[in-house]
Amino acid sequence: MPLSRRIASDASNRRRVPLSRRFTYRYLVALAIVGLTAFISFASASRSLERIDEKSRQLEKAAGQAARLYRITGLAEDLNTEASSFKIPEGADGNPDKTKPAEFVGDRNRIEELASQLKQEVNLLRQTEAGLLNGDSALKLQAPDMTSRLLEVYYEPGQLNQKLTNFANAADQVVALKAPDGSKTSSRLAQVQLLQQTQNEAVRDIEKTVGIYRDEISSIVSAQGDADALLLLGGLAMAVTVALVLFRPMAHKIRSETTQLEEAEKIHRENNERQSFRTSLSQALEVTDSEDEVLAAVGRAVLEIIPENKAELLLIDSTQAHLRKAQVNPTLGGPGCPVDSPTGCAAIRRGQTQVFESSRMLNVCPKLPEHEGGACSAVCVPVMFSGQSIGVLHSVGKDNQPPDHTQIERLTVLASETGNRTGTLRVTQMTELQASTDGLTGLLNRRSLESKARSLMLDENAFSVAIADLDHFKDLNDTYGHEAGDRALRLFAKVMKDNLRPGDIPARYGGEEFVVLLPDTNIHEALAALERLQSALAIEIEQVQSMPFTASWGLTDHSAGSTFDEMIAVADAALYSAKRAGRNCIMVDGEAAAAHGEASEATRWSGEGPEGDSHRSPDPDISGAFANQHQMEQPLNETPKP
Repeated sequence: MPLSRRIASDASNRRRVPLSRRFTYRYLVALAIVGLTAFISFASASRSLERIDEKSRQLEKAAGQAARLYRITGLAEDLNTEASSFKIPEGADGNPDKTKPAEFVGDRNRIEELASQLKQEVNLLRQTEAGLLNGDSALKLQAPDMTSRLLEVYYEPGQLNQKLTNFANAADQVVALKAPDGSKTSSRLAQVQLLQQTQNEAVRDIEKTVGIYRDEISSIVSAQGDADALLLLGGLAMAVTVALVLFRPMAHKIRSETTQLEEAEKIHRENNERQSFRTSLSQALEVTDSEDEVLAAVGRAVLEIIPENKAELLLIDSTQAHLRKAQVNPTLGGPGCPVDSPTGCAAIRRGQTQVFESSRMLNVCPKLPEHEGGACSAVCVPVMFSGQSIGVLHSVGKDNQPPDHTQIERLTVLASETGNRTGTLRVTQMTELQASTDGLTGLLNRRSLESKARSLMLDENAFSVAIADLDHFKDLNDTYGHEAGDRALRLFAKVMKDNLRPGDIPARYGGEEFVVLLPDTNIHEALAALERLQSALAIEIEQVQSMPFTASWGLTDHSAGSTFDEMIAVADAALYSAKRAGRNCIMVDGEAAAAHGEASEATRWSGEGPEGDSHRSPDPDISGAFANQHQMEQPLNETPKP
């Protein structure tokens, strides 16, 4: 057929096919392509999201293994400490008698509780590790497709799998050796040391696996993004000339899917960073055993969260009436919030975080404009424990530039973790204090007294120190019996509790010795208080018709030494002088007397002496009871005998 006729025939055929039909064919083809493209994109995105979810669960479980290792090591150390609590019996002479077997003085119930917790944590460690390697429906973990990097970390000789196995076996050995038997102490300690050594190595490998999981999640998201982009470009290239309007919704859907993936990646990244910060902070606070160590960790955390803002941690003091500065930003210091009482803090009253963009705001905290340096922004986060506020975390920055959402969230986590740890330490200290009260007299014992003295010294409060000793207490025990001696001790303690001020601190120091701390009391006032005690003791003995006994006192003040032991030594020397002078009297440290403008050798007696004779002051014009400590014949550290 000639070329001209063939062209005419083709043109005639095209004219016979209606334009709408040709458009419909192309439209259907384009629609099929778009539909296929959308299906592939949706399936790929769904699969990627499933893989991301699975990898995220693996990441979460792997990250949790590190914290579990620390908990297991801590439980093992506590179990070893409890199971190793032995006491060497004392012989008749009061010295340790090592010929007798040691007596276990720990808490067996506590040992069983620690062993149970340790066993449970070890089982969870093994279960989680098995789930990460082989899958576990209970943990919602599928059997993973192990990459070469994961296989290298887990299964290379001496790598993570073997370390965790050794770690779990060592923990099981600690549980097996839990019995309080002195012969097992060294074996148990060896296992605890093995735990401590293996823990650090295993944590480093776990951090590697966490990094690998994060890289895999990022790789999945990146690959899905690339696939979506290619599918989108291909579909647009083939169908843009046929049905541009039809492709717009699909393009929008693909963009939406891509945005969702990017948002998912952002959320996962933020969750990982949040979890990493919480884990690091939790680990930093878990190893603290005092408020000073907690406050040091808070300072480091503040410097990491808001390095460019002034910040301070205010805690409620023991009176529950004042807020005291406990920690500040180590580099910039604290803003110096003028709030004094807990009720004056808006964050504490409301029990929630307060964010103020500017101190010029109408509803700003009334304390914020009082800060120096002009207008500013601020964040106040209450520090809570068991539903009760124990302080506030306060930060100040540039005006209209408050911390961002992530920083505020981390400050909230810091306040929460700090409150939990500080509250736990305080409850523990309170429990220990209650357990350290003298059982016979109901007074504080020596350890509690020393704690109170340290507090007074740290607060730089002036106070007087008096030490008392019951005269001829051994003769009283020998004559009337030990029960009579106990009654005398209880009676003397009752007289002190009934006649001292609520803020004074009486304590049984040991045997028949008692110590009284008199805060905010000078020598004159302390002397008058002791004279009232002497008189009250005589009246009480007469009223209850108890066996007669007297007490001698030595008195000094906080200037007697730089430590509490030095103060006690000076007061003890004055007490010894009172014993030498005939008992039933009060003697005051001579240097303390001279510091208050009194004669250094004046002496006052109270009551009657051991022979029943009435004693008077050798110098009736001097109204103090003082003795010069430098004239003592016995060293200060020698305890006076009854």
